[in-house]
Amino acid sequence: MQTMALLALWGLHLVPVWSAIIPKSHQQDLAVQQQHVLGNEAEKLYAVPIDFNGFVNTINITIGTPPQHFNMSLDLIFNGFVVPSDTCEKYWCDYLPKQNYSSSDSSTFKPNGTWKTTISGDQEYRGPLSYDTVRFGDLAIEHQTFIEYRFTRMRGWGSINWGFDGVIGLAPSWNNGSTDSQEDYYPNYLRLLKEKDELAENVMSLTLPRKPGEQGELMLGGTNSDLYTGDFKTVELVQDDGRGYPPIDLFYSTPITSITLNTSKPHREILSSKTKAILSTEPYMILPENFTRTMLLAIGASRLDYLRYHVPCSTRAYLPELVFEIGAHNLSISAWDYVVELEPPMHGMGTICVVWITPDDEEWVMLGGPFLKAFYTRFDLDRKEVGFAEVKR
Repeated sequence: MQTMALLALWGLHLVPVWSAIIPKSHQQDLAVQQQHVLGNEAEKLYAVPIDFNGFVNTINITIGTPPQHFNMSLDLIFNGFVVPSDTCEKYWCDYLPKQNYSSSDSSTFKPNGTWKTTISGDQEYRGPLSYDTVRFGDLAIEHQTFIEYRFTRMRGWGSINWGFDGVIGLAPSWNNGSTDSQEDYYPNYLRLLKEKDELAENVMSLTLPRKPGEQGELMLGGTNSDLYTGDFKTVELVQDDGRGYPPIDLFYSTPITSITLNTSKPHREILSSKTKAILSTEPYMILPENFTRTMLLAIGASRLDYLRYHVPCSTRAYLPELVFEIGAHNLSISAWDYVVELEPPMHGMGTICVVWITPDDEEWVMLGGPFLKAFYTRFDLDRKEVGFAEVKR
């Protein structure tokens, strides 16, 4: 695996600004959270709803005492935890709609004093490490470490973090450090939950919303049988092969054998035995270049911008499935998964149906939201396995 290519994947948030939708007020978010949060401290199972604004998947958490509410972007590739400080530089934190963290208003805040820099997507954050109580539904973690960022900058155009306050990294719990050689590391959130014995099982499960306005769910400690049907198709996560940096096992990575466009005459591309699939909550997928070009032509997609394509929304019901051969399983997604219906604000285009699949020819593919939202996904962090079940619709 080429080092720079994988690091580029880790930082690929090159998204035109119009793609994001400005979030609801935090009061509205809190009302939704209070209605739908699932928590059982006796059973050590905790869940919160996931919202989707067309670009990012977010959850609501609180930090501090009394609680301060934040709308946090979920990132399966990121290892860190960042929230904006109330002393954040004014251009970025005043210009964008955000809830800022006030350490002086929290009785459980403790300073660390060390400044850190981290990168999520294509956005860089810098600020002091802080400690405070973080609540995920009914799950309260005392002395959680996070960056209270005071400075932030884009590393590429269009990477402004619209639609969320901070970022919570849910990279594998064995990822005890950085996926970027320049990033200082600090405790992984999932690792901390295991060390504190907070969960019934060392398991994280999620189902992502299919479109804006729908909700998914993130559960820690087990699975929610109300949200899926049938058995899980289980795949072992790939262990580090020692061929590059960052190590592939810092991500949720699986083997992948082939991808098929299930047209009347199926087009199947067999992948190199070296190719791995990285699971992500990004709103796009990265697939082999030749396959992607063939697919876009077959479904009649037109270029929307430098990164994305679109199709007439009326054709979505007739578009072919994509079939991924992962482990010993064939996992299918439909056009209702890989085509996203959006209403770009202030663009005058009305509703459009975006095919967000990016071509690349590296030794990995990235299976982001268009793939994951087709399944109820269970991450077993002790067994280092991932399971896919059919979502109840």
